[in-house]
Parts: sequence; structure tokens; C-alpha cells
Amino acid sequence: MGDQRQYETLSTVAESLDAEVQGKASAFIASGPGDLRVVSCATLTVVDEAVDLFEAYWSPWTKGKVSSPQVLRFLFGAAASGMSSYLFNSATFNRHLFGESRTFKIPLSTPLLLSWISLFLISIICVAIGYSWVGLAYALMIGGLRIFDQCLLRDLRTWLFLSTVLAVICLGIFAIVAWLRVSTSRSMLKGRLLYLLLFCFMALQPLTCAMLGLSLRSHWTGHENRPSPVLVSHTCSIVSLDPNLERIFQVAYIRSLLYPVSDNLSIAWILISLMSLAVALGYLVIPKILTTFLGDLVAYLVASHANEFYSLREEIRRRCYALCRDVMERKDRTGKLQYENIIVVSHSLGTVIAFDTINRILAEDRELGGSDSRYSRFGGLLTFGSPLNKAAFLFGYESQDRVDLRTSIMTCLQPLISEPAIRESMPWINFWSKLDPVSAAISYYDPSDNWPWRVINVHDSQASVPVLAHITYWQNPDFKEMLKLMCRSRLLGSLAIRSRASELGEASRRL
Repeated sequence: MGDQRQYETLSTVAESLDAEVQGKASAFIASGPGDLRVVSCATLTVVDEAVDLFEAYWSPWTKGKVSSPQVLRFLFGAAASGMSSYLFNSATFNRHLFGESRTFKIPLSTPLLLSWISLFLISIICVAIGYSWVGLAYALMIGGLRIFDQCLLRDLRTWLFLSTVLAVICLGIFAIVAWLRVSTSRSMLKGRLLYLLLFCFMALQPLTCAMLGLSLRSHWTGHENRPSPVLVSHTCSIVSLDPNLERIFQVAYIRSLLYPVSDNLSIAWILISLMSLAVALGYLVIPKILTTFLGDLVAYLVASHANEFYSLREEIRRRCYALCRDVMERKDRTGKLQYENIIVVSHSLGTVIAFDTINRILAEDRELGGSDSRYSRFGGLLTFGSPLNKAAFLFGYESQDRVDLRTSIMTCLQPLISEPAIRESMPWINFWSKLDPVSAAISYYDPSDNWPWRVINVHDSQASVPVLAHITYWQNPDFKEMLKLMCRSRLLGSLAIRSRASELGEASRRL
């Protein structure tokens, strides 16, 4: 996610393992294409066992490839799909898993969350336009051009001023509470408080947008002698909002900023113009931040033969597959395959890429040797901050009302959801957090909730800051413990790994 540097994730994994680095990192010549011919790894010692770490680094390939309008279109489309499925398909969708069709229930929270985010994004764009309008109007008045309705501007700047004050209060308290350290037992309480503050900030935007619209409508319909309230007006028959606020704002400087109605307050006009334009730019930065966090998701999840992201996704798949295949084919000096236990650890969009990569390798090796095939060397899959559940619902190939032949064929090409023996030998552990809007408990990849080889979900109960919870899984001691156990899965066995993960999952649910 974001601006990752090469080997940064690899270093974080090594720190989470509390491992001792043995000598220097090594490299070997592989059969991969292009720059993947030289594969680098870090050799560690974890509980007296040698572990080699490899990193599939793909972050630069999506850098700058997705624009803010494309991310907004992605979110609006996801919201429309979610609400449509919930309202017109009995809040269910179907998936083909392990040879049979299963109907999944769509939780109401999913379409509501997507719709809420869409409303917020529309509102901040409208509010940013309002700030720009006010800032431009006062900038022109400094030059003596009063081409906007002064009465309307007075009301618009009042609502925008109140919105800014309340937004600063919400975000200020949010920053202070987020900075405070709390005990593990109170982390969820802190998270709920921060969520409430974030909700208040988000709710403030559509409310401000509505008040701006009502003010515009009031002035538009109240001026009978003019076709538009944008034209110059030195008198106003509309009751302004300003007198109602004079009782609240008694400080001279604040009043001068709220009510610069004479030529003697040109300095206040300059301040209001600069403030409005600065806040407008600040609001327009929000879609840019979303692009940083969601751009790679957009490029990968919505790729198809019909859009510009298809070749990018296929390149990511090809390179990650080549690296994984090179590692699996690595041999020692005697000609034997070097690695008997291969663990895949992935975060965020990396979980989707890992899912695709493992399925491709399993499907290829399945044709080579049946029960003796090399895919049995996968010792486990550890995912965290994963959007896989959301991807299955919003961007899956399945029909929303039925499972057709095309869906069944595509499922057969994904052994992780078509062959129970693979899931039995390869435990799949998923860490997620309620405070992480990207992640979710993975439940759409198992034939039933009581299936013995189901994905074991562990909630990160120590996360306390909404949104930032997406990048704090490394700090959870349960995650570190599971990472160490995964490195010894061949010695401990898949049942022991599942048993311990289930204990951690139950403990996190109680918290």
C-alpha cells in the first residue's frame, strides 16, 4: 500500500519474527524473465531453524497509473453494486465452492458503508466548490469587481465558517485521542470514540452541503427582479443568517472575518479569500489520499480485457508468479528441491495477488503428479488487512442470482476453493480489524461455517485508530506468534497451527 520501498516489508517480517540474521543476504540465478533472473533473499534463524525470506515487490508498477476520478468511479460503482444486490436480490449472492453452489447472506453494513462513503465523497467535492466560489468572489472584490451576490456570499461564508470550526474541532480531538496510548483492554473503546469523531466529521460534510444548497435556493427564489442570484446586488430582501450569529461571535476579529461588508475591511477580504481557497485545496486532497490507498486496488480488481488496467494486472501476476516459481524450483548442490516448507504471507492487495499466484501454481502442479505433486510443500497462507471477502462479493465473476457453467469452470482453476485436500494440508489464517475499512473476516471462501478446514479469522483487538489499523497488524503479538508458528508448520503440523489460531480467534472475539 502507498509508497512502499523495496525490502521494507521483508524487513518488517524479519523484525516480527524476532529472528537473528545469519550473515549477509544471498541471491541466486533463477529462470525468471528479465530482472527476476537474480532473486534475493534474507536468511534468518527462527527457533533454531533456517528460514529464507523472499519479497514479491510490485508497488511501483501501480504508482501513478490510477487517477482520482477513476478511484471515485470505482467507489461509486461498488456502492451501486452493493445496494443493488441487497435491494433487488434478497440480500444474497451465490458462489461455486468445492463442487457445489452456496448462497451467502450480504450483511446490511456492507452496502450502507459503501453508500455512506459515496455520499461523503460527493459532499466534500460540493463543499470544496463552495469554498472555491467564496474565495474567488472575495479575491475579485479586492480588485473592485463585485460580480457575485453579496447577500448570498454572506450566508455561504457563514455556513462554511461554522463547518470549518466544527471540522477542526472533530479532527483536532481525533488527533489528540489517536496520539494517546491506552492499554490493550481499552483499545476498542478508544477505537469506538475515534470512529464516532470520524463519523461526526463525515456527517458534517453532507449537512454543510445541504445548508449551502438551501441558501442558494432561498436567494435564487427570493430575488424576483433578477433572473439569477449570481448577478450584482447591493440590496437584499432575503433575511441574512448573520444577525442570528452576532450573539454567538462577539470577538471583534472573528466578527470582522465573518462580516467583511464594507470597503474598509479589505484585509479581512484577503484573509477570507486565502482561507477559503486553502480549505478548498485541503478538501480536494482527500480524493488524492484515497487514490494513494486504493489506487492499486482499483488497478487490480477492476481489470478486464475491456479497460486500460488489464495489461497492468497481468504484468503483476506474471512477475509474482515467476518469483514464486523460481523459489519453488530452487535446488541445492545435490540437485534436490531446497525448500520443503513454503509459507505465503501477504497484506492488503497482496492477499489477492497471493491468492491468484497460489492458485495458478497449484493448478499447474496438479496436472503433474496427483498426491505426490509438489504443491504439498505449501505449509500455510497468512493474510492480514485482506479485501478478499469484499472482492468476492463486489468484483467476483459469479452471477448474483445463479451459478452458471462459466463460473464453475473458473472455480476449477482455483484449487484453493475447489480441492479440500489442499486446504486440509495448508492452514489459512487471516487477521483483520473492525477499524480497518479495507479488511474483513474471510467467510466467502468456505463451503460452510463449520467446515474443519475453513479460514480461521483472528480479530486484531489491539488496533485502536480507524483507518491506520490497516498498517498496524505487525504490532500485534498474536500476529507475531502465528508468523513464527507458520515457519515451523512442517514440524508442528497443520492441526496444531489451526488449533492455536482458533484459540487466538476465540480470545479476540471475547475482547
